[in-house]
Amino acid sequence: SAGTDDDYRFIAFHPQSPNIVYATGKTSRISTDKGLTWTGAQRRISAVYAGDGNIVYSTGRGTGGALLIYKSADRGATWPTTPLATVPTPSNAEVGQIVVSPNNPDRLYIAAKPYGVYIVDGARVVLKNDAHGLAKGDLGVVGIYVLAVDPRRPNIVYAGSLPGGLSMGNGVFRSIDSGESWISIISNLGPDLSIVSL
Repeated sequence: SAGTDDDYRFIAFHPQSPNIVYATGKTSRISTDKGLTWTGAQRRISAVYAGDGNIVYSTGRGTGGALLIYKSADRGATWPTTPLATVPTPSNAEVGQIVVSPNNPDRLYIAAKPYGVYIVDGARVVLKNDAHGLAKGDLGVVGIYVLAVDPRRPNIVYAGSLPGGLSMGNGVFRSIDSGESWISIISNLGPDLSIVSL
């Protein structure tokens, strides 16, 4: 619709009310009529919980570049002042996709180049990288940028490499233990394969 031109990086339907659409580019917008009209959101929405589409997430930066994760339970109408979690990412980390476990609104997976995948599980925040099966690419970094969780088997998580620039990615990785360990599933498609969506 008019006035909504943007470079959108995140678009999602409300899982239980498909008339509601969330879209985020330089700013966030919410539609309640399947995208015919839009209103602005207070914060940039980065993820939606599949179990309850009213629960949405936003990010900010704290002291030393730490990534602050905020959770709203009312489609972004209000936000708590205290973050759900503080992820100690270095200030140079490029945050890619954020996905939520389909059965736990407090468990998130965060792609953070060039470090790997941060797992937020309540107060617990851990980084999974090449020591856990996510291989470094041709620039010597873990270029994970896109993520997906199996909607029926939430212990299965996928991560795709998209390092950017002139570098090539090194494919897709799968975890069958909720992100604790990873293996490459690139099979015969490699070794160079950049993933833009999962």
